[in-house]
Amino acid sequence: MIDFRFYLVTDRTQCAPRSLASVVHDACVTGVRAVQLREKDLSETDLITSATRLLDVMRPKGAKLLVNVGRFVDDDTALLLAASPGVDGFHLPDDVNLLKAFRQLFPGHLLGASAHSPDRVREARDAGADDLLALSDRLMQAHAPAAVVLGARDDGRVHLVVNLDRSLIERGLDAVAVVREAASLVGGGGGGRPTMARAGGKDPEKLPEALAVAERALLDALGSG
Repeated sequence: MIDFRFYLVTDRTQCAPRSLASVVHDACVTGVRAVQLREKDLSETDLITSATRLLDVMRPKGAKLLVNVGRFVDDDTALLLAASPGVDGFHLPDDVNLLKAFRQLFPGHLLGASAHSPDRVREARDAGADDLLALSDRLMQAHAPAAVVLGARDDGRVHLVVNLDRSLIERGLDAVAVVREAASLVGGGGGGRPTMARAGGKDPEKLPEALAVAERALLDALGSG
């Protein structure tokens, strides 16, 4: 687990006459374990160079590096940064659509996002649930007719999605009933419609149990149909 209690946001103009790398080194020595490279005026090449220089001073302390990217960053630049040594993730502007795109492009990277209101915080948090729904739709299209149950942990929360082919509703399946039964095990609730329902919860440790209950509910209903 990453320790975000001491989180450094860089500004090399405040480091003079010292180098940015030396300041980051001292910060990591004193306990910083996450650094956001926030140098908005640097070119793509200079950002990659800066990230590489910071790697040598951060890695011995186990610190993670996130690179600030702008709202209009292009895919090629993002891919180059993601492939650069020392880049563990990105910090994004207040743009939920960009956050969703980066989650799909870089599922193995850390992602942070600015949020300028409580509503935007909730939207950024729930972007993970939207990704899960999009994945369930793709699985439905690839394996129709299908019954898809997905779950994910995200920042101490649980997301659940149940997506059913319409033909299965005639056999007694109800996505709302299934997702609510599963959600009860993770300390949450949900709703939706017979073909698609979502739920949230606050007990990630019980996600495997919740998915097993949802699977059993589907199999029982199909077996009796």
